[in-house]
Amino acid sequence: MTLDNTIKYQRSTRGFEVTLEKICEPIQFELETFEKEFKLNLSSDVLLLNQIVEYIISHSGKRLRPILVFLSANLVGKPSRATMQAAILAELLHTATLLHDDVVDESDLRRGVATVNAVWQNKVAILSGDYLFAKVLEYLVTLEQPIIFEILAKVTQRMSAGELLQIERKQDYSMPDSIYYRLIADKTASLIAASCQLGGITALPQRNDERFDSLSQMGEYLGVAFQIKDDLLDYMGDKAKTGKPTGNDIRENKITLPLLYALRTAPPEKSQQMIELIDNSITDADLSFIQNFVIEFGGLDYARAQANHYIQLAHEMIQDIQDSPYKASLLALAEYIVQREK
Repeated sequence: MTLDNTIKYQRSTRGFEVTLEKICEPIQFELETFEKEFKLNLSSDVLLLNQIVEYIISHSGKRLRPILVFLSANLVGKPSRATMQAAILAELLHTATLLHDDVVDESDLRRGVATVNAVWQNKVAILSGDYLFAKVLEYLVTLEQPIIFEILAKVTQRMSAGELLQIERKQDYSMPDSIYYRLIADKTASLIAASCQLGGITALPQRNDERFDSLSQMGEYLGVAFQIKDDLLDYMGDKAKTGKPTGNDIRENKITLPLLYALRTAPPEKSQQMIELIDNSITDADLSFIQNFVIEFGGLDYARAQANHYIQLAHEMIQDIQDSPYKASLLALAEYIVQREK
């Protein structure tokens, strides 16, 4: 069965699983080269920094952003040397922001292992993040493409604004959906969108604003679906797979789509009871009570439907592009985002 056919099969059978390994087969060489160059470009003559870099790489995530750079490039043109550099840029920026986010959120775990700030303290994590941001600037200079400067400057602003908006709205239980979507679009989807756009820009010999916009919008929709799925995993995830216990967002008073919807649809007295519970120190029994409340009043079903809606919108952004293994992998990646268990 071809990958195109597996996508059709998955859409008609709920139990089918698309694997990231299968998705990445058309770009396996690019990803292997990326891993070597990413590590090489982070080396320094500071022993502590090298230890931290090695620690980060040994516990790296899915490499979603480089995957999207390479798939998008191959989708619309021929990847160039700049495509590899763009993939490294995207992952550098992502990693730098994670280091800073873990300090801001006072997180001790990421992907089931201790965060850099938990191992080396906050000041080391912040300075390491600053170093990675400096590497981003260094790479930008070598690319000498003003449009890439512009894209990454805008995405950095959006990500920072998204983090600040999350802090501002931390306990806003009546937050409109429009604010929630703005928050996750800036905080999470913006860099995923930029990764898709960078792939196209570095692969097309001539500027094509329409094609770049389609790739960017596809990435934006994928990023929104990705974050909604993260919201869902906080209620239904397996700690052994996600690397963190369920209920972390609830304990940290982070507003998620399932909770917003349940609070909006439940009787006012029940919603108020939940808010009072969340605002206090939450026990395991309280957590179970809150999770059951979200399930009872449709929060999980609503969030699943919204994630699938955004995946469909992402599909539509590339439906007119000629079929290829890269298009099939992008469609499969969209399915993977809503199927994943971590």
